[in-house]
Amino acid sequence: MTTMVRAPHPLTIEAMRERGIDASGQHPNGLAEVPEQFELAVTASNQAAETCPALPGAGELLHWSIPGPANATATPEEVKTGFGRVRDEIEAHVPSLAEELEVGAP
Repeated sequence: MTTMVRAPHPLTIEAMRERGIDASGQHPNGLAEVPEQFELAVTASNQAAETCPALPGAGELLHWSIPGPANATATPEEVKTGFGRVRDEIEAHVPSLAEELEVGAP
């Protein structure tokens, strides 16, 4: 069976580049790529929480309700702004998660 590797959305790459991060070589992970056992999984959207209410092998599952960046009725500029907003919201969650896990924040 062949696994299709999806590239990040171009606006994701652009939003990350604004923070000095090159995400162009990254790709979203499918469940087939998740290790069988892991301590923590974080979902970042309501859709992910609904489609993955439990992950086999997850010691803990956290859910961050971050609205998706795209909207069918949004203008292209509003969509671009939405990708930056999602990046900023995830970025805002990381220090408290790092503190909770007792690791240094990036």
